Amino acid sequence: MKKLVFIFLVSLFTHSLSAQTTKIDSGKVDWITLEQAKVKFAEKQKPIFIYIYDNQPESKAMMDTTFKLYEVTNYLNVRFYCVKIDAYSKEKITYMDGQVFENKTGGMHSFAKFILGQETKFPAMVLLNTDGYGTSYFGYKDRDAIFPMLIYTSETVYRTTTYDDWFAHYDKTYPSKNTRGYTMTRSLVKWLTFEEAQEKNKIEKRKFFVDIYANWNVGATVMFIATYNDPEVAKILNEKYYPIRLNALDRDTIEVHGIKYFNRGAENTYHDLPVAMLEGKMNFPAFLILNEEVMPLNKYTNFASSTSLEAMLTFFYQDKFKTENYKDFYEKFIKEKKK
Repeated sequence: MKKLVFIFLVSLFTHSLSAQTTKIDSGKVDWITLEQAKVKFAEKQKPIFIYIYDNQPESKAMMDTTFKLYEVTNYLNVRFYCVKIDAYSKEKITYMDGQVFENKTGGMHSFAKFILGQETKFPAMVLLNTDGYGTSYFGYKDRDAIFPMLIYTSETVYRTTTYDDWFAHYDKTYPSKNTRGYTMTRSLVKWLTFEEAQEKNKIEKRKFFVDIYANWNVGATVMFIATYNDPEVAKILNEKYYPIRLNALDRDTIEVHGIKYFNRGAENTYHDLPVAMLEGKMNFPAFLILNEEVMPLNKYTNFASSTSLEAMLTFFYQDKFKTENYKDFYEKFIKEKKK
């Protein structure tokens, strides 16, 4: 009988969806003013979540449901500075750059018009990332709709992937209609340990692909379920590379090039090998491409969609990196894929 490997993923947050209904009043967002957010941001950089509301039912519904779910409020409080602004406020509002906005007409506040632009549907959410850019989202958002938005900003997925592409991958991992709180999927990639990969490399030389992950990072989980399970990506990894998954908190001893790497610390400390491979910059998701001699060719520390990863894998396994610029290769690759 052919052996099948399945992965069971509990809902990415502490509580299952069924449990959330009993927690509807347990959450509380730590709302602060925009001026306070500016001060806190100067002390410690975190993205800023701005909720702009009116007195209509949709705005009230978000306050009474989404913003009272414990896992939503906990994520917001930990990962963001949260600001709540009345779209028709009479108060002066000072923006991050020092601009002062007032409501001189008695109608919609000039700040709401400034930050939202042409579309002024409420409720509205503006997520300001740590790179100084903002993204707007409009209308009521429940738990399943708000989390991909929050993660897209807080885990800096925006640096590499469009929101539509991110959401497509996210929804494969955490389907919004999944009411049981977990996902079951088959892993198409035949993941190896470092030891297994190095033994196989003695018989047949290949490049190595090392996925370094942390269980608390949602982007890493989405890559595991959606990106790596793309049939073309999985085919390349299985046939052209030795694919290795490495938990950043691994407790095992791993030997590479005759050097033994350990996890020397207590619980929740990083293993020496991923620390060395990522040069101490522990950003996830992360992966490395190593040559046949287990030496680094490329390091990537952000979310990658299936298309972008397929292009990167092809670039290196075909040794195009020896003669071509990756940007030029990628443009040609995308053109061919569209055909």
